[in-house]
Amino acid sequence: MIGRFLDAFFRHKLLVLLPVVVIPLIVGPVSYAMAPSYYESWATVWTERPDYLQSNNDTNTWITPAQIQRDRLQELLGSRAFVLDVARRTPYAALLGSRNGQDRAYDLIVRNVGISTSGSHLLAIRYRGQNPQLTVQVLNALFEAYQEKSSEDQASQGELAISFYQGQLKDAQDRLDKASENLRQYVAANPRITMPDVVSGGGAVVVRPALSPALVDPKAADLMRTLDSEQRNLENIKQSLDRAQLAVAVAQQGQELGFQVVDAPQPANAPTRERKRVLVFPIAGLLLGLGLSTGLLILLVAGDRSIRNENDLAGVTRVVGSIPQLQARRPRHLLGPHSTRRAIGFTAGAALPAPGDAR
Repeated sequence: MIGRFLDAFFRHKLLVLLPVVVIPLIVGPVSYAMAPSYYESWATVWTERPDYLQSNNDTNTWITPAQIQRDRLQELLGSRAFVLDVARRTPYAALLGSRNGQDRAYDLIVRNVGISTSGSHLLAIRYRGQNPQLTVQVLNALFEAYQEKSSEDQASQGELAISFYQGQLKDAQDRLDKASENLRQYVAANPRITMPDVVSGGGAVVVRPALSPALVDPKAADLMRTLDSEQRNLENIKQSLDRAQLAVAVAQQGQELGFQVVDAPQPANAPTRERKRVLVFPIAGLLLGLGLSTGLLILLVAGDRSIRNENDLAGVTRVVGSIPQLQARRPRHLLGPHSTRRAIGFTAGAALPAPGDAR
């Protein structure tokens, strides 16, 4: 079977190799001529992780700041609201009047933005557009929207934490006042216990009996422990509230330090052709040519009805006999350009001299 394929290939090699040669030669120049050109702008961002904002930060310490910012940017680019917010700050805002226009703007921004890291802190971001000014505008809008989004998220989280701790502080203050009042009433109901010292400060009333622990009964001791516990709880909540307020106060500054554009985007001087399409289409044409050549070779073999050996006659007719193919071995002295002339001379019975023989 392999012999039939080889025989068909060598008998029709020009026809078989034609698709492999012609299709890439046609597709290559056409794909290069039709490959779209674009302008590409780059910007580099220095990322950092401020130490004073790490009190409640649950990010993985093994991930670099550049990877954190890259992952967050990529996740935001998957959000339609964020991408449309970027589009509103660019000439793409003219497309946002309809749903189809919004889809078009979303696709143009997401498909042409590229983000990569270089080291632990450097982030490289590029955008490809139809004109150089558009690429710069989209990158600037992306940075502006990202920084605003980060600041709003940090401020919102901080305000939520402040509101939570303020509610906890009010509840803790109420419990402390109740514990202090319970101890005061118990001391008033038991004259044997000396009047406690009352210390007030910061809106909290702390009652401490002026007795040694040995003279205080178990009920008074339990009330004192409750009072001390509520006082410590109040102080802890105050510290948490102070930290939350500090985090909100420095959120904007921390975002500016953690995401700094060190190389602003610049318009490209000349357009660039899309190399991917220039390379992919000729390769696809070569694969298509190989497929067509293979299919053509199979058709040639399937359509060949030539008889080459006894096996080809099996099931078709009866083979009576076969004549083997004989190959005569010619003597070495008959080989050469004068072998025919010598054969004729031998047959005629005369030995004719060879050229150059002495007469």
